[in-house]
Amino acid sequence: VIRILALIFSLDGEHLARLCCCQYIFSGWPFGRILPEESVRDVKEMEDLMAESLDQASRKKFDSLDEILELRLNFLFVAFFAPLAPIGLWFTLLARLLEVRFKAGKLLIVKRRDWPASDYLLHKTQSNFTQLGIIMATIWHTGLLCVSFNPKLNEWTLGQLYGVWLVLVVGV
Repeated sequence: VIRILALIFSLDGEHLARLCCCQYIFSGWPFGRILPEESVRDVKEMEDLMAESLDQASRKKFDSLDEILELRLNFLFVAFFAPLAPIGLWFTLLARLLEVRFKAGKLLIVKRRDWPASDYLLHKTQSNFTQLGIIMATIWHTGLLCVSFNPKLNEWTLGQLYGVWLVLVVGV
């Protein structure tokens, strides 16, 4: 059971698939003992370095785009649901603070570090996402104001409600 869980959550199936995942599940670690060349002075240190390299290569890759997606979804969650449940902001803040503390461990211990790549895509999409998120949150908040603080809502037609909402959105 532990090997199946390790294969699902920690190890990179692509690299182990070449060596047959079933072999890992039934037999364990597919790599044998690595022996350095005889010309190496410190054999034990070299063996440890090679074993760590294989361990690093078998892990899942740390994907920064997945982390950015998670942050963006959290931003949308806060922007859209803060008026509905303001106390939830404290729990969300606490969860984010704890998560940031554990990201370093995830990057350095659990996941495989990847080669650096260009950050142009991240910066360009982040700017567009933030602008669109603020616009959509403004539309959402004005709609909530029209509905929640209107004592005569039941007397309005749907057209009147949408008209007031549109005027408020354009005014903001």
